[in-house]
Amino acid sequence: MSRAKLKPAPGRRPLHPETGRPLDLAGETVELTAYWQRRIADEDAVVVGKTKES
Repeated sequence: MSRAKLKPAPGRRPLHPETGRPLDLAGETVELTAYWQRRIADEDAVVVGKTKES
């Protein structure tokens, strides 16, 4: 599965589904699950970099 570094969109604080904590303002690398893809589509999170898992 692909991974990406995400940051919260301005004025948004999406929660990380595994920890229940808000996504770090500096950005976090996460697996691009359906949850995160919805957060990106809803403009709650912004992709700042992508990586591919080998």
